[in-house]
Amino acid sequence: MSGGIKWNADDVSRAVNILEYSCEDVCSYTLEAPSGAGSNEADLTAQVERINKVIWKAAFCSSAVAHGLTAASEAFASTDDQEAINFQAMQEYLRNRGAR
Repeated sequence: MSGGIKWNADDVSRAVNILEYSCEDVCSYTLEAPSGAGSNEADLTAQVERINKVIWKAAFCSSAVAHGLTAASEAFASTDDQEAINFQAMQEYLRNRGAR
C-alpha cells in the first residue's frame, strides 16, 4: 500500500517492553554522594540529588512513552478491525446490488 501507514504491532510491543524494562532498571539504582568530600560534600550531595532527579524524570518519560505506544497500538488495532468490518460490509452491499 503506497503512502499508507503500516503499524507493526510486534515491533511496537518489543519497543514497549524495552522502554518498560529500561524504566524499571534505571529506577532500581540511586546514586549516592561519597562521604569524605570535605568542604565540598554538601555541594556534591546537592548535585547528586539533582542527577537522581534527572534520572527519575528520564525513567518517567520512558514509562510515559511506553504507555502512549500501548494506547496508540490498541487504537490502531481497533480502527483497523473496524475498517475491515466496514470494507466487508461495503463488499457485501456491492455484491447484493450486482456491482463488481
